[in-house]
Amino acid sequence: MTATVVCGALVLCLASCTSPDRVTVEDNELGITALEIEHDEQAGEPIVEVRGVDSVGSEVARFRSRVGNVADLEEIPNADFDTRHGKEITISVRGEATSRVTTRSTEKTDITASMTGPRAFVFLQLAAESLRHDIVVVENARPDVAYTTGQCDPGVLRPSPTAYGCCQWDQGTKYFTDFSNNAQRGSHRAFDGAIGACRTIGGGTCSGTVCVYGPCGAKPPAFSSFSPYVKVVDIGSSCQFQTASAPGQNSWGDGTGYCPYTGCINGVPVTGGAGSGSGYWEYY
Repeated sequence: MTATVVCGALVLCLASCTSPDRVTVEDNELGITALEIEHDEQAGEPIVEVRGVDSVGSEVARFRSRVGNVADLEEIPNADFDTRHGKEITISVRGEATSRVTTRSTEKTDITASMTGPRAFVFLQLAAESLRHDIVVVENARPDVAYTTGQCDPGVLRPSPTAYGCCQWDQGTKYFTDFSNNAQRGSHRAFDGAIGACRTIGGGTCSGTVCVYGPCGAKPPAFSSFSPYVKVVDIGSSCQFQTASAPGQNSWGDGTGYCPYTGCINGVPVTGGAGSGSGYWEYY
């Protein structure tokens, strides 16, 4: 999809009193004709906002990413990092309930179609280039990539906690696990077999929470909430979160694994230890 950037557009000042960059987009089902992109800071917390507007300038959709305290990230006992520091993403689209994604990682957040409403995902696809530094829009299927799905490999799961309804889908060296960590919250993790465990986004060695890929090979999970319940469904080309009427309606059974590691020191997976980031990649 092509996009033309036009900087310095005449728009009303937002909270930072700066004019956002403006990007025109091709015809789409949401009726969005342009994106307005702004980077801001409020109370020391970095904010990224992208507004999708129609031909008369009315807001159709909004993406907002905030890095800071996220109250509903669960506390990890005896952690050597702030367990509630992370990223909160909200995507609101006219005519659809607001989607919300949270994660402990402040790096790029993987977002799949099943973590948002259908109109919200269309908006993310329109805005993907503008948001390339903040999110990865994970497409469900591409004709040039072979996809496989199945029950999660226990080698990438910890013995505890339980990954309920764990479903794994592969795209070559990249693969993902989707499961529920409670009856209402889905947990999505991304792996890259070409990079491995205890590595930065570029594959370098690292220690603690500097590592994007953790000791079992996964990025920190991205969480999305569902009501009244969530189920994990294997659709053949990917795994998906869907709203459920009762708990436990998953395609696959609950999973526990045998990965013994909880942290990273100098590129090596370890169990515990000061400065290792122990628990940062857990799927609480």
